[in-house]
Amino acid sequence: YAQQLELNGNYIEALVHYEKALGSIKYEIDEDDEHLRMVKAGIARTTIRCGNFSSGIKLAMELSEKRLFFECAEGLEQMNQIMEAAQLYEESENYDKACGLYIQLKQWNKVDKILPYVTSLKLHALHAKAKESEGKYRDAIKSYQLANDLDSVVRIYLEHMADPHSASEIVLESRSVDSGKLLAKFYQNIGDFESALQFLIICGCVNEAFTLAHKHNKLKHYGE
Repeated sequence: YAQQLELNGNYIEALVHYEKALGSIKYEIDEDDEHLRMVKAGIARTTIRCGNFSSGIKLAMELSEKRLFFECAEGLEQMNQIMEAAQLYEESENYDKACGLYIQLKQWNKVDKILPYVTSLKLHALHAKAKESEGKYRDAIKSYQLANDLDSVVRIYLEHMADPHSASEIVLESRSVDSGKLLAKFYQNIGDFESALQFLIICGCVNEAFTLAHKHNKLKHYGE
């Protein structure tokens, strides 16, 4: 009956019936009994839903079940207890959910710890943008690579680190038009028009390359 009440969102009455169930069985069966654990899990969930977060979390931690951690985390998130929800999502090994909340809270030390287990490309991209805004470009590059956003990696190498060599290695592999144009622009700005032509053509920007070659008397190099 408590489970049905909980399912219908009547958490206060559900908690009352879970506690009655606990009182009627706790002296009759072994502590490891599945029925007892089910009742205690219900108490943990509904205690959280009734606003007694610390007690509910404490009981969930004592039971130490991944499914229960996740269920309690969902309740905490819905009640805007974001930090506690993130911690329980992490305990449940749902690292994507935990990472999303830690990013929302700007808890970067927590994010860094679980990032190797995160599968969401979107979360890696969000982390990369945050690191870039902080000026931590090496960390940003790692996360952009995990997010499979190589254009942003090239952009950081060129705009923030003045490292065309590393950028060119990526462009040669990805053959991205956007990255090729960025690299070509970098070489134009430093007066290396032959390198600019090379990367425009590698990335298929033949018309742009011809215009550049004609402008700077590099048609022979363009032809080659």
